[in-house]
Amino acid sequence: MKELLEHEVDDVAGGALFAGAAIGAIGGGFSAWLNDGDLGDIVVGIAFGALGGFVGGAGSIIFNAGARASGSAVSATGLVITNLDPIVKKLNKKT
Repeated sequence: MKELLEHEVDDVAGGALFAGAAIGAIGGGFSAWLNDGDLGDIVVGIAFGALGGFVGGAGSIIFNAGARASGSAVSATGLVITNLDPIVKKLNKKT
């Protein structure tokens, strides 16, 4: 197996675009649903989340894999912290 050169790594790093878009879409839709959004709000959340994830993925290609991983961790943590109150409210409604 051949070890990739620096410019070859940059060429194959484009997968972050679609993975970022998928994660952003899930986060955006989930956030809209948690905040009792209607179907239109959820669709807009999915669309803007996907767009943000796609653009963020494009920016992350500039940095190394470690920077991408830490950026994803920060993004996921931000999603949880931002939606903590609605999550707790939804859980309390079910009990």
